[in-house]
Amino acid sequence: MSAGAAEESRAEAALRGLELFGGARFHLRRAALPVLVPMHRAVENECWIAATESGAACFLKILCADMRSFVDGEATLEASLKAAALELAPAVRGHDLKAGALAFDYLGADWRTADMETLQEPATRAAVIAAKRRLHQSVLFARTRTIFDLLRDYREMQDRIAAPLPEDDRDLRENVDRIESAFAAAGFDLRPCHGDGIASNIMLGRDNAVRLVDFEFASNDDPHHDLAALLVDIEPWDDGIRAAIEMYGGRFDERVYNRVKLHMILDDVSWAGFALMAAHLSPRRHVEFFKYGAFKLLRCRYHLRTWPVEEMLRKI
Repeated sequence: MSAGAAEESRAEAALRGLELFGGARFHLRRAALPVLVPMHRAVENECWIAATESGAACFLKILCADMRSFVDGEATLEASLKAAALELAPAVRGHDLKAGALAFDYLGADWRTADMETLQEPATRAAVIAAKRRLHQSVLFARTRTIFDLLRDYREMQDRIAAPLPEDDRDLRENVDRIESAFAAAGFDLRPCHGDGIASNIMLGRDNAVRLVDFEFASNDDPHHDLAALLVDIEPWDDGIRAAIEMYGGRFDERVYNRVKLHMILDDVSWAGFALMAAHLSPRRHVEFFKYGAFKLLRCRYHLRTWPVEEMLRKI
């Protein structure tokens, strides 16, 4: 059996187990194929759209076997349910955590996946930032894992699996430690965060309606990291970062500006760590984990060398 046929067979079995369609026959089609470069999409999960002849449909995700080291299914489900209750995410239709399966309402033709170009539009960006802010203002998730916690977890995992490290790993770790010390001294809030700012995790509907998807990395964290994770791939210019901070908080704040930029550095370090470990562990050689990690490290190093990091650390 080919890999594609095996994946489809798993999806069919998961849907039959969830009994979403009351025994009616359904057909499956791929919602997206895994790609990391130039965009990050459908990497952690096999993604399917299931539909019956009567028109009933759902969106099905099945966690890839090589991602189980990175993803907590219970935390993902809990965050997905809470976001759906706020009408910030599609409703959860069913789940089988043992199989790594989660089924959601299928949003349909009126919705499209965001991309870097659409997120440049001020009205769209404002709507997405408002959705993130609504999530931040809601009840805390069960899991608390700050970006610093995540980076520590990744360090331990890197050491445990003996993953290849970049030549400047010691310098990167020292910079992360300096940033963490500054945040610990200044203090920061813990709020429920999406935790994954890539454009493909945002669905856009009519009149700038927004739904957030993929809560595998959701946790209670500094909300400024959530904002940074959104901006790091779509906003290379300081003026745009300043404008986004004003959209989020109602006014520009230099300390928030410094926090967001420092979190942009941390976000790149975390995704580089994820990608380089996945490149070491994953049998999916067609997914360009190593290249993705290299791109993230390149941008992280650039920011560490060109931004006034010492001054930013003093003013958070």
